[in-house]
Amino acid sequence: MQYLLLEIFNIFNKINTFIRILVFSCLVIFLLIACNKNYGSIVSTNLKNNNNFSSIDSLVKSISKDTLALAHYLNLAKTSGDFYAEMMIYEKTGQYYMTNQNFSKAIENHENYLEAAFTFNDTIHIIKALIVLSTDYNQISAYSESAKYYFKALNLLKQLPANDVYNADLYKAQILTGLGTIYLNLNEPGEALKYFKEALQLNLKNNNIEGQAENKQLIGHAYENMINYDSAYIYYSKSLEYYINSNSISGLSACFNRIGNLYLIKGEYEAASVYLESAYNTLQNTSDIKNWLEACLSLGNLKTKTGNYSAAKGFLYEGLTVSKKHNFFRLS
Repeated sequence: MQYLLLEIFNIFNKINTFIRILVFSCLVIFLLIACNKNYGSIVSTNLKNNNNFSSIDSLVKSISKDTLALAHYLNLAKTSGDFYAEMMIYEKTGQYYMTNQNFSKAIENHENYLEAAFTFNDTIHIIKALIVLSTDYNQISAYSESAKYYFKALNLLKQLPANDVYNADLYKAQILTGLGTIYLNLNEPGEALKYFKEALQLNLKNNNIEGQAENKQLIGHAYENMINYDSAYIYYSKSLEYYINSNSISGLSACFNRIGNLYLIKGEYEAASVYLESAYNTLQNTSDIKNWLEACLSLGNLKTKTGNYSAAKGFLYEGLTVSKKHNFFRLS
């Protein structure tokens, strides 16, 4: 069923907007009926069926980059009282807008995601919604709002079943990492370090490799801000090793940039240039605007220090232009 649905969506994405709306309406109804002979069992009266949830997840994922289709499916979900579908649509729509730097719409959709999660009475999704909202506010430097939602999520972890230790640890690690990031951005690296190390221990315990890589990179950043460059380099290198193996473009660029800046501080400009240019080139033509802007600023700083003012002006102007376009007011 899932493969058939994905094939239909390949065709769906090639037809014009008006037809797409008609096709999409029929497709959603077809999916709901096909997943369960009783259409009502997938809506508000009986939503405790994991197969139905999986089908909805697959459908929302298939249209996650099409805001028109998401909006149309949202209307159908509201009409049928399908709160689970509402949650998933709001989450993905918010994610789409955050990726495209439309912070106000991202926050609006994630607030709706939180409201739908409360209506659906699902503790896991309430926690997830609180975490994504915290991350959204962190992105726009609204640290008080961000911390407020993180602490709400932290308190809710107590409501998870005693046997659900894995999820409790996973979400706690995310929350601690987010709180550490707030302290890092507020220039309190010592406090940030405590949160990052506690999160790292949880991710090590649960073999969450991606979480470990993020924590190690952030621990390196905290040490860098504490002017402990040797420790910073060690943690950046450990994080970089994971990102190379997993081919994480954003992770690679972030580590390249941080290591390049360490060499820049030490006055080793040739080594700094290799890493910073790698950071810049890695993210060309990707959606990770923030890390790419970091690389722009770092290269501008390097070129200034080496007396290449024309090149410095080019990188800084490029960064400023893109920053204004996407309403970036802070770069850490």
